[in-house]
Amino acid sequence: APSYNAEDPRFWENYTRHVLAMARRDRNHPSLAIYSLENEIISCGGDKGVWEPGLGRLADALRGVDPTRLVTCESDLDPAGKMDIIGMHYPREYWSGFTLYPDKCWWMDEEIPYIGQQWKWRRDKPLYIGEFDGGFPAWYPQYQAFWLGDEAYTWRGRFSAASPNSRARREMIQMEVEAYRWYGVTGLNPWFDPDEVDVFGPEAYAPIAVAVRERTHNFYAGQRIARTLYLYNDSLAAANLELTWAATAPGAKPQTGKLAVRLAPCEATKKTIVFLAPNVDRRVRMTLKLVLRSGGKQVCVKEQEYAVFPRPAAVRARGVYVYDPAGQTGEVLKRLGVEAPAVVSLDSVPEDARVLVIGAGTLKSGPAPWAKEVARWVEDGGCVLCLEQEDYPDGWLPIEVQLDEKHSTVIAFPRAAGHPVLAGLQAEDLRFWQPDHIVARRTIIKPMRGNFVPVADAGGIRSAIDDMNGLNWAPLVELPYGRGRYLLSQFVLVERAGVEPVAGLLLGNLVRYAAEGQPPRRTRVGLVADPDSKLKAVLDGMGLVYESLLGAVSAERLARVGLVIVGG
Repeated sequence: APSYNAEDPRFWENYTRHVLAMARRDRNHPSLAIYSLENEIISCGGDKGVWEPGLGRLADALRGVDPTRLVTCESDLDPAGKMDIIGMHYPREYWSGFTLYPDKCWWMDEEIPYIGQQWKWRRDKPLYIGEFDGGFPAWYPQYQAFWLGDEAYTWRGRFSAASPNSRARREMIQMEVEAYRWYGVTGLNPWFDPDEVDVFGPEAYAPIAVAVRERTHNFYAGQRIARTLYLYNDSLAAANLELTWAATAPGAKPQTGKLAVRLAPCEATKKTIVFLAPNVDRRVRMTLKLVLRSGGKQVCVKEQEYAVFPRPAAVRARGVYVYDPAGQTGEVLKRLGVEAPAVVSLDSVPEDARVLVIGAGTLKSGPAPWAKEVARWVEDGGCVLCLEQEDYPDGWLPIEVQLDEKHSTVIAFPRAAGHPVLAGLQAEDLRFWQPDHIVARRTIIKPMRGNFVPVADAGGIRSAIDDMNGLNWAPLVELPYGRGRYLLSQFVLVERAGVEPVAGLLLGNLVRYAAEGQPPRRTRVGLVADPDSKLKAVLDGMGLVYESLLGAVSAERLARVGLVIVGG
């Protein structure tokens, strides 16, 4: 926008002359439907006080030459109120920090900040979202890591529809298209590479389709499962639709249903179906299959896979105490079968305590005068299990650990394979928890230095494309200290216990491991690197304790270490 001398009347004279000449040239072409006067001028810094009235006058002049076509401005809404179609770009992008799918897609009933104002679609004019959730961020793996984990970094060829990063983006954009179709957005154009369009378009833009809003997929035996269905008819004719559904699981009686609706052209409707998770005594996979027919012809099929869990067995653990002034965590532990007497203060840990559970939401920012006493107890072999918090006190841990108040996630990834805390869990279990899909809030930022184990990872984009991204967060961290350890969990375990099966299972695993498990075995590290090398400087900056193996490397020296790092 600064490249244009928009305050000079000659600019507008030339601009108008050019646009009107284009209209006279093309106005008899039958394929011409819309004139777009500009692209991202105001949204990229153009002075609204100059551009809005100028674009309004230009729209009027254009209609004087061709009153039969619609006029819009790409990305800049409705300058001067003179556009026929509202133009918008990138309203809620994953690469701008909006990663809480699928609920982040359903925003159009509220005001949002957009190009310097609070904006809400009033539906007084059609809306065209000309670019969204695409562009160059798709080419860089760190922006898809929150969805794919390590898989985001595995593609080595040119970006294409075959890459996992493209698959991730198509899965995300599918959810957005489903929401925008329900809201009645007139035009949708995600920024795709050409080969991606061929893969994405036929299903996402099928004129007659059905979509399921919820992505929650873990349920207790006998739990009520409700699914919100959206049926669309974006064809030019009325459609008589029949939707059949079946929920099936091994050894269980199928649950089925049927809906019949008639939709006018460009009409959508919302329906709810309800069924029950089967009664099981072990983990079982359940499938929901939806088949949509129009005029008797099958036009759309959708499936969802669920995991059904039995109610958990009681957790038996000795020596567990809980600091929980609010009482919520103590009640949850009691329902799990854990006998955990209350500790009224952190200044003194009971002598027979093996585990000190710090209840959800109990810690506050500021000084922690009790931290040294707790650290001595941990160093002697105790275990602190700290559940989800809003803040951490200053300096209460042996290394610096920070909660990110801006970060929540709907997907986490197992990092410490084989860790006892992850027993009985599969990778897909750490995503899309009931009821709002979120699995962790105020997630731990991975420490830059010190002795710690990220048991689970999470990715994200904090708030902007150039802010922190990649797999820089960890909702579950273990800090070995002396003969004991700290277990720090920002998974929403207390909040979701009894509702989300994996939250209950993970909390039970944490209590068992805290009471009975052994801290991670320490591995002595050997380093072969020049004293002035960048590698040595980085490792020193991390605080890594190692033995330098420069010089003669003997079998005796190698036997003392479990890991050798070799660099320049």
